[in-house]
Amino acid sequence: MKCAVYRLALFGLTAALAGAAEPNPAPTRATADYVPDVAALATPHSSELRELVERFVTDLNELDRFYDVAGSAARLQRRREFFQTWQRKLAEVDFDKLGVEGRIDATLLRTHLVHELRLVDRDEARTREMAPLLPFAEDIAKLQESRRRLEPVDAKAAALALESMAKALEHARSAIEAGLKPAKDKEAVPDATKDKVEPLTPGKVVAYRAANRLDQLEKSLDDWFKTFDGYDPVFGWWTR
Repeated sequence: MKCAVYRLALFGLTAALAGAAEPNPAPTRATADYVPDVAALATPHSSELRELVERFVTDLNELDRFYDVAGSAARLQRRREFFQTWQRKLAEVDFDKLGVEGRIDATLLRTHLVHELRLVDRDEARTREMAPLLPFAEDIAKLQESRRRLEPVDAKAAALALESMAKALEHARSAIEAGLKPAKDKEAVPDATKDKVEPLTPGKVVAYRAANRLDQLEKSLDDWFKTFDGYDPVFGWWTR
């Protein structure tokens, strides 16, 4: 019993000595020690262009969301203007005053803009190649872009536009079928019918791209139609 009491007393003495050896520094700490080095923390540790790059991505997404019909003249024009404007604005930034990360971001963004403009050129060329197969593509784009601008729809004019698209579709189909006929069958066709349809013989790659673009155009036209159908009975009567 005495041994246990002795050990407890020794433990208490040791704790007291330890506490006395390491006093709480808070009462003796200077108030200024609680304030960090504001100047050091205010210096950016990332690229100075970080917010600009984020703005670029956000604005481009918004632009593509509005002009969402692939290959449309308005979409290609807007994208080209967007990238060219960014090139001019980025050229005004003093490159030498940027930090290391800022210079890296500026170089990457400059390279990306050149790449995007080349893609616009490529998309324009491919759209021209597919135009004979999709003569109604731009008409669909105009309908969808008119809806995006919240313009009131003219039901009768919309019906006439759809009728024109249907005729263009049938003409393109006839031209493709004429192009698929064997050469001997083409020679057997009377001269009176030869001039009616100019055969289309697109390459496999162009035809494949046109098929994919056709799926996108179908979705755009369906989206445009469902926006007004049911909401405006007159629209449905003219266009359905």
